[in-house]
Amino acid sequence: MKIQRFARLFVLSCLLLFISIANVLAQKTVDPNAFQVVRTKSMSKKAGFGPGGTIVIVGAPHGAVSIEGWDKNRIEIEAEIQVRAHNEQDAARLANVTGFAVTEDVTSYRIFSIGPHDKKSIKKIDKKFPKKLRKNPFKIDY
Repeated sequence: MKIQRFARLFVLSCLLLFISIANVLAQKTVDPNAFQVVRTKSMSKKAGFGPGGTIVIVGAPHGAVSIEGWDKNRIEIEAEIQVRAHNEQDAARLANVTGFAVTEDVTSYRIFSIGPHDKKSIKKIDKKFPKKLRKNPFKIDY
């Protein structure tokens, strides 16, 4: 009885391990060096922001965030956005849907990165955005 239970558990564990390994091997990675065209654009936004407020940043899959404090009652967001594509037309289309959006209320300010990874936001900006461009690499440095 215990041996059968152990055997079933062992077989199930091996099966789950095999499925996990197969899933990892099946995932395609995108080599950023395979894209010849690199396009860079800058965005900025300024808004009033009182003391004691909260800032939430939902960053892009790649990029950096740098925060500096100062004695003024406002927030200033600057972003450098870089997209990579195989040709100028694809790079322009990617640059058009990549950036950030903000929402604010009395005590908080939220910054959301928008790009090929964000299916919902892309559909609002470009309803016919091609699926082949969703895996193109991009980064947003704040």
